[in-house]
Amino acid sequence: MQQDRPQEQDPVYAGIDTHADTHHLAVIDAHGRPLGDVQVAATAKGYRQAIAFLARWAHELAVGVECTRSYGAGVTRELIGAGYAVAEVNLPNRFDRRFDRRAGLRAWSIGDR
Repeated sequence: MQQDRPQEQDPVYAGIDTHADTHHLAVIDAHGRPLGDVQVAATAKGYRQAIAFLARWAHELAVGVECTRSYGAGVTRELIGAGYAVAEVNLPNRFDRRFDRRAGLRAWSIGDR
């Protein structure tokens, strides 16, 4: 018996939190459900591991990278070279967030605890 395949697959979103020595990748579906996450070294080998990890979701993958001009520059170059569209994602200034009543909830929801 053949199963019906959906005509279109829901989009999948990846986010990369960049640091000097490591990068953390998380993938969610269109409904915000976690699909996977991994931490890789901020090295050429780690970038290749990141691309291999993201290849599991080849359909409709949108990638957001934190700080594409500093810690995220290397992984951004590799992602673009592999054919991914990359969007810059930056957190608001921590000083400015102190004066925003909803900043705590947003910080918690993105893991900035």
